[in-house]
Amino acid sequence: MGQEYSMEVVERAEELYCVEGHTFDAVATLTGVAASTLKRWSDRYNWQEKKEEIRQALSSIRANTIKLRAKLIENCLNTLNAQDAFAVSAIEGLAQRATQIALKQPAAPAVENLREIKTDEDAITALEEAIQIKLNSMLTNPGQVSLASVKEIKTVSEFISGMRAKVSKTDAGAGKRKGLSADAADQLRREILGIKQ
Repeated sequence: MGQEYSMEVVERAEELYCVEGHTFDAVATLTGVAASTLKRWSDRYNWQEKKEEIRQALSSIRANTIKLRAKLIENCLNTLNAQDAFAVSAIEGLAQRATQIALKQPAAPAVENLREIKTDEDAITALEEAIQIKLNSMLTNPGQVSLASVKEIKTVSEFISGMRAKVSKTDAGAGKRKGLSADAADQLRREILGIKQ
């Protein structure tokens, strides 16, 4: 007759296999239980079904967490409410800690190539990309989430909308011009860069 194991050992082996995703060989190494015994326990206690159920649940949690984060940030941008900003900051802090634990290293910001801006449309596209990069950065680095950064994104978004409306009117009235218009360049300096002449 084989060796008897306590329920604590069986439960630990089940957790290692079903929750942490180790193979039978890895669980055998970690627990000191033979892989053949682990396979018998797997059949007896339905570990395969449990493992798949847990995998699906974790996948659903990850997807729902991403959706929640996006919804909170969107709501925060729309309301500029301090409570919403705090909620975004809190959930982003948790997300960043989870990512750092999973990767065991601090998140590195993405490096983007700089683009040459020659037209109003180029400026609009670059600003839209900058907002997208900033939002992605806020999603991965909650330390960057503040009421000021949310207001900044809202200001730039409103600026882009106004600029796009002006470009649409100009394009409708005349052929496509080359170069950034003097008005657009001045508005960029004042509203985005904060340079006053």
